[in-house]
Amino acid sequence: MNSKNKIILSMTLFTLLFLILLCLLFTSSIVLKNDLALANEKEKTNSSYQEYTKYIPFPKELKIYEVYPWEMLNLSNFAKSYSALIGSRVKDNWLRLLDGPSSKNKMVTTPQGDFIIVHSCKQHYCDTHFILILFNPANCQSRAMLAENGKIFWLGNPDNEMTLLLKKIGKVTWPNIPSNRFNQ
Repeated sequence: MNSKNKIILSMTLFTLLFLILLCLLFTSSIVLKNDLALANEKEKTNSSYQEYTKYIPFPKELKIYEVYPWEMLNLSNFAKSYSALIGSRVKDNWLRLLDGPSSKNKMVTTPQGDFIIVHSCKQHYCDTHFILILFNPANCQSRAMLAENGKIFWLGNPDNEMTLLLKKIGKVTWPNIPSNRFNQ
């Protein structure tokens, strides 16, 4: 076989491998898109909280909640609700004071009402010790997801839909934490 034929054969093989690779990539992207679409459909049918949940700006009358978590403890309606929520865990300073790493509270709207999102974590232990609170300013009730030593505890007796909402917001709030932590 002369060198010209070897080059043609090599180029043909390279082109064939390239086309096979493109087909594999295209097929896997279609499968991935379909899997994501199915996951989104499943999520929508499982929960009305999940389907119609979105972040909203604080309305004028609720601007007092657009503060850091530790500042929420100065608001008596939240302080009472939060105290009842954490109960005996009040001995843990980071929980009692909500003074760990966090950002200002956000607001979310769902078919079941509007909630203030309050979150904090234990300094230097955010991957294993964190709390996510959904506070309803209309009825002053709180529900929460608390992680301690990597285990999840549900506070305030959240129903299934509220649990799904807490998980969803938790994944957005702490994107670097493995998602399997939220599936307990």
